[in-house]
Amino acid sequence: MKRQLLIHSLSELKSIYLPILEIIKPKRIGEIGIEFAGNTKVLIDLLGVNKGELFSIEPKPNEQVEALFNKFKFAHLYNGKSLDVIDKLPTMCSWFIDGDHNWYTVFNELKAIHRKECSDGSEHSVIFLHDIGFPWAFRDLYYNPADIPEKYLQAHCWESGVLHNDTIKKNGGFRGMGSFAISLKAGGDKNGVLCAVKDFLALHSKEYMFYNIPAVFGLGILVPKSHKYHSEINNIVSIYADNPLLKKLEENRLNNYLRVIELQDAKN
Repeated sequence: MKRQLLIHSLSELKSIYLPILEIIKPKRIGEIGIEFAGNTKVLIDLLGVNKGELFSIEPKPNEQVEALFNKFKFAHLYNGKSLDVIDKLPTMCSWFIDGDHNWYTVFNELKAIHRKECSDGSEHSVIFLHDIGFPWAFRDLYYNPADIPEKYLQAHCWESGVLHNDTIKKNGGFRGMGSFAISLKAGGDKNGVLCAVKDFLALHSKEYMFYNIPAVFGLGILVPKSHKYHSEINNIVSIYADNPLLKKLEENRLNNYLRVIELQDAKN
């Protein structure tokens, strides 16, 4: 069996989010971004026991993903872009956001979810967001730059990758090998996933608590202050949020992996 040098799936964080979901006992979970369905399978297992429903959005699901959803009547696959689909779905008890990692998409996903919940008069959902840490916290990633309105689109390139000091290098560092483009600069206005969360919170700071867990590329959790299980959720996640040891371990593993990439590139 081939060893995985870099764990990266949101499913690796299930020891944190599953206890929260077990308390909430959600009847409907929304999921944005499926990729290889690692996290999807965890949610399907949970909802199969709790007799809930999963609503997952993926623009280009592969055959394996489609086959997975065909096995379960309570799992619904929506082939489309999140910003086109969210309003068409029922309100959720919880959301998982792990799709296009850029400010415009994430900020507007959060706005769409919040707007729909307000319109329907439902309780605000607990929202889990992946990749709020390095390298996409304050740097946009685009799978399809044409989806982003020009005024929100950062100058970007397809060939470069991100290094440990948050600079970029052509054909080096964390890169998509042509599968995605990245912003040429880090920081500034409207740039990156964590920036999107912060800008959303600036509009709704009285409504949500935010937890930043610095592990496996970063897990963000938005918890409505009015949620009936807010205290219980806080008891679960507070030990992980902004934990200095987790932060140091994450920095170390990413630096080590970037060194592996550097050595591999030197051979090519």
